[in-house]
Amino acid sequence: MRILTVLGSPRIDGNTAKLLGIFEDALTPEHCVERVNLQGLSIAGCRECMTCRGGGVENHCAIRDDMVSLYESVLACDALVMATPVFTWSYTAQAKAFMDRLYALDAGTGDKLANKKTALIISAGGDAFDGADLIVAGFMKYAEWNGMKHIGQAVAAPMAEGVVEPHIDAALKSLANSLCAPHV
Repeated sequence: MRILTVLGSPRIDGNTAKLLGIFEDALTPEHCVERVNLQGLSIAGCRECMTCRGGGVENHCAIRDDMVSLYESVLACDALVMATPVFTWSYTAQAKAFMDRLYALDAGTGDKLANKKTALIISAGGDAFDGADLIVAGFMKYAEWNGMKHIGQAVAAPMAEGVVEPHIDAALKSLANSLCAPHV
């Protein structure tokens, strides 16, 4: 299985990266894992120009930035795992731009994302109802609309700087096992 993990945090060594690392380490060696760190990439927000709906657009989108190179990774993966901290009750700007730009591959253009597995990893300074719940709800709707199979999520909230509680560690490992289960 090809698994694409996407770190949406602006801190590539922060809490969310630590959680994603635990998840990745729990994946069995036969899986091919590619991590994308959105920090440092130039990904503009979707302009809703609808060029992607016209068909025949090379690289799927009219905007020529770092997202162009990520489309092939998204198309090639069997599972997409998004990791983001909570910023103002939502995804980070980096994660939001990435998710919005996947519009070029979404259900409106066919089944390019259908049947891919998804999982979500969230870190938050506040409690789970301080925005993490909104991210989960939106991500699940996104997966459903695209015919994707949302496996689950691990939410570390509240998470002290650098501290992964044992139950969160267990939840991340369980999520990795669920993602790789052939029956799902």
